[in-house]
Amino acid sequence: MNRQWFVNKTNTEFVDYLSRTCSISPLITQILINRGIKTPSDIYNFLNPDINQLSDPFELQGMKSAVDRILQAKKNREE
Repeated sequence: MNRQWFVNKTNTEFVDYLSRTCSISPLITQILINRGIKTPSDIYNFLNPDINQLSDPFELQGMKSAVDRILQAKKNREE
C-alpha cells in the first residue's frame, strides 16, 4: 500500500529556530508544529513524556476486551 504524506509549510525561520533549540531535524520540527506542538517546552514534553502525562490506555477502544482475553489465556495456560 503506497501512502503519500503531505507536510504543511511554516515560516522557515521559526522551523529553523525550533529545530536548533530542540536539537531535532527540521522535518520532525515541522511535523510537531503541524500537530500543534510549537514551543521548546511542549516539544521536550512530547518527546520525553513523564509517566504521569501519558493517557490512560483503557481509553483506547477495545483495550478492556484485549486485557480480559490475555488474562483468560494466562489462566488457561494458553501459548
